Amino acid sequence: TLYLLGQDPTTRGLVVSATEEQSKKVLKMVGDYVRESTELHLVFPKLIPSTRRGDQWTQTALVVDRPAGIRDPSLKAVGDGTQGIAGSRLNWVIVDDLLNWENTSTKAQRDKTYHWFDSEVLSRLDPKGSRIVLTNTARHPEDMMHRLEAAGWPTLRMDILGNVRFQDDLELRREGAPPWRHPMLRPASGNAMESTWRLKPHDPDPTNSTPPPPRCFIKPPKW
Repeated sequence: TLYLLGQDPTTRGLVVSATEEQSKKVLKMVGDYVRESTELHLVFPKLIPSTRRGDQWTQTALVVDRPAGIRDPSLKAVGDGTQGIAGSRLNWVIVDDLLNWENTSTKAQRDKTYHWFDSEVLSRLDPKGSRIVLTNTARHPEDMMHRLEAAGWPTLRMDILGNVRFQDDLELRREGAPPWRHPMLRPASGNAMESTWRLKPHDPDPTNSTPPPPRCFIKPPKW
């Protein structure tokens, strides 16, 4: 978020979480850095709060220093079901832990969250050059994350053992784009055709050179 604002302070972003209180925490951290971080200002010296009269700097909306005439805040925080996003134009959206037990426990709640996301968030993205990133723990096979994956969105999922599986953007692949690969990933088995991968920075054996330990069985104690 700070990088995107620092690269181009004229952009407009949105932080989305399950509740507004949750997304406000992200906004507060961003605001603290913009106001106080020496390290941030060494990289982006012009990324500072706006001093223009009427520009917002609240718990739910921030405006950084930028040219006049931009209607929407630089960054806004909303929760699931928030109304009033319509009318805004967004360059990027960060969706962080939008799904929880409450909005995924029934089909009606799953549908409600998905349709709200589609109509209130996705519809606000600029048609060219915009981006959106979603991170969430999987909650249900028919939750929003699984629906987007089934619709062809590029996805990367990690299981509790650290194994990573990813899906390329199906639309880009149909247009002839090469498969996505990243130097921080390696095949889990050493086979380049393997569909399961490992994240090298968190992998104790990034070269896949150490054989697995022998299986051992522990005799249960006598009670």
